[in-house]
Amino acid sequence: MKSKTSLFNKTIFVSNIKRVWPFWGLLSFAAIIPSVFIAMEKIRGYGIFSIDPMDIKHMYYVFAAYGAPFIAFGSAMIAAMIVWNYLYFPKSVGFFHSIPISKTGLFVTQFASGLAIMLIPYLIGGAIFILTLLLIGGGFSMATFVCIGAVIADSFFFFSFATLIAHLTGHILALPALYLAFNFICIALENIINFVISNFVYGLVYDMSAKTGFLTPVYKLLSDVDVYTRYTEWNPNSYGGIELVEVRLDHYEWILIYAAVGVVFTIGSLMLYNKRKSEAAGDVISTKCLKPVILTVYVISVTCLLGMLLYYIFAEGVTYSKINVCMAILCFGVALTIGYYTGIMLLEKTVKVFKKKYLTGLAIGAVLTVAMILCVKFDAFRVERRVPKLGQVKSVDVLSINDVTLVAGRDDDLIRKTIDMHKYILENKDVVISRQKNYTDDNVYYGSLNLIYELKDGSKLSRYYPIVLNKNMDKEFLDKYRDFACDQDLIELILHGNDGYEISDLNYDIYWLQEDDHSYSDRFTPEESPDKIKKMCDAIRADLRAGLWTPGFSEEESVAHINIEYKKLDQKTSERAYYSYDYVYVEVKPSMVNTLKAISELKGVPYEQTEKEIKEYLDSFNEGNYISRGYDEDSGFMVEVYDITE
Repeated sequence: MKSKTSLFNKTIFVSNIKRVWPFWGLLSFAAIIPSVFIAMEKIRGYGIFSIDPMDIKHMYYVFAAYGAPFIAFGSAMIAAMIVWNYLYFPKSVGFFHSIPISKTGLFVTQFASGLAIMLIPYLIGGAIFILTLLLIGGGFSMATFVCIGAVIADSFFFFSFATLIAHLTGHILALPALYLAFNFICIALENIINFVISNFVYGLVYDMSAKTGFLTPVYKLLSDVDVYTRYTEWNPNSYGGIELVEVRLDHYEWILIYAAVGVVFTIGSLMLYNKRKSEAAGDVISTKCLKPVILTVYVISVTCLLGMLLYYIFAEGVTYSKINVCMAILCFGVALTIGYYTGIMLLEKTVKVFKKKYLTGLAIGAVLTVAMILCVKFDAFRVERRVPKLGQVKSVDVLSINDVTLVAGRDDDLIRKTIDMHKYILENKDVVISRQKNYTDDNVYYGSLNLIYELKDGSKLSRYYPIVLNKNMDKEFLDKYRDFACDQDLIELILHGNDGYEISDLNYDIYWLQEDDHSYSDRFTPEESPDKIKKMCDAIRADLRAGLWTPGFSEEESVAHINIEYKKLDQKTSERAYYSYDYVYVEVKPSMVNTLKAISELKGVPYEQTEKEIKEYLDSFNEGNYISRGYDEDSGFMVEVYDITE
């Protein structure tokens, strides 16, 4: 006759909770603090806490979106270590498995007690918080139940995740290490590989967009689940005079998706538990089929990071996007060997790993490492040489001397010129790379071109190219880049001629005139001085059309600067208007005659006098007493420094 067993043991459940009461008691105390603060604030009548239904709803959603995932992530690991610690000690395993309860029943009991340990602080703190709200005039709403659901779902997922990890290892200290590793390994590997490749592929931008973010739950929940708010401005004269009129929890479906994944993790944990052998206690990885996966991930990480470090130390030129194949194979080969053997040492718990049976794995890793280095060297995947076609481009941000967005259909000619410039840079990359080592020389032009393509298929392509050229040896290249960067149609877009932007402010500093120990300055607004703004902008455009304004390329000393601020109405509701903002910074050179005449006219002085003052100002540079001009942090003004010693 079989002994009677059960699927749940109340004694074990209660015992697990009782023996760790300091843990959940401390969390419960922390959960009560907000309620105490609210109660004391109301008693004192400070009026800081709002009981408006919208504000309370916002508070619940903020906790559901940002608080619950963060707390669940940390507490799940501790709860798993508490309830599953007996798996890692042979005597404890024997004792628990001698209790008249099936392994499934023991799993259910331990899982339920761990989840209860996580939820007790929420139960105590939440109940007191809701009671406090009711006493001060607040109430229940759907947001209350949404928050409760998010708390339970997040807690369940992260605890099921921690439980799965607990059944993959046989060592108590390996549990938190593996839990953290498996939570972040995908996004970490993606960033490590992107970092390494971006150092060797010319123009490739180190991308931190985390395409594998969905495989990193805590990152995905904290970054994607968001709280949308909309305010109405009921008192335009007061910065604080706004009222919350709409709030919602966006992308909450990720909470539900991860909760469903938690069910799968729980079932998987139960299957592992039923097949687990007592001899697994003490092993870092108790599941044999997982060891190659752990070793592979570890070796890739060490090879990339240590290999990159060695290459930085021993190979000159890593920052110039030109890979030295022999040095790369040597550095990454050494890193691979170190990573491979240290990984085996950790898994096998011995230093005696230099055996013939492990050479096959090392050889496979070496072949793959060499293959990847050669692929990067010869751009086998056409990453470096990828240039989109005109028909593929939806828009492109050109971030160079000035920033502008080109839109397909409106700016096709400029997009075509941008693509041509992109191709020209790639065709002449060796010139730029060879000059980068001497970019501090006086005879070298240093600039950059950053292109962000938004393609019609929804993807993005980002490239960054430093433009480092010798002014004498690379004249053809420099002229072509100048023609592109100073294209009149391109700069006309930068000046927002007809794209909906309007000037909100124009101010300038004149270096050749001093006023109270700093450069003379003035500013105009469209409400007060529309004619003056138009005069200045027309003068700048006249210099542009005459080829007198070549931003970033003129070697003349600046004699003034003009800052033009823009804004564009994006959306207007019955409560509020929403704007986009931009600005253009113009360095005024002595050859910009039209702009200088406009400044003279606005100041009410003859242009001849301005010419004389500018000449005297520029002559001071040749007399040997001028040192520099810059921003003085103490005074907050542009200042000029002269050597007056005799």
